[in-house]
Amino acid sequence: MRADVVEDTAQRLPQAVDVEAPPTLDPMLLVAGLVTGIAVLCLLLLSSRRA
Repeated sequence: MRADVVEDTAQRLPQAVDVEAPPTLDPMLLVAGLVTGIAVLCLLLLSSRRA
């Protein structure tokens, strides 16, 4: 009976391992976020200097 359990588990393992990888983050989104952050910081700096 123990051999059946081991054999059954060995057959199920490949199905458990075949998990889809999460989608990777688009590099252009990272660049766009970085540019947006720098633009916001520049606008905040300019608006604080005029006040």
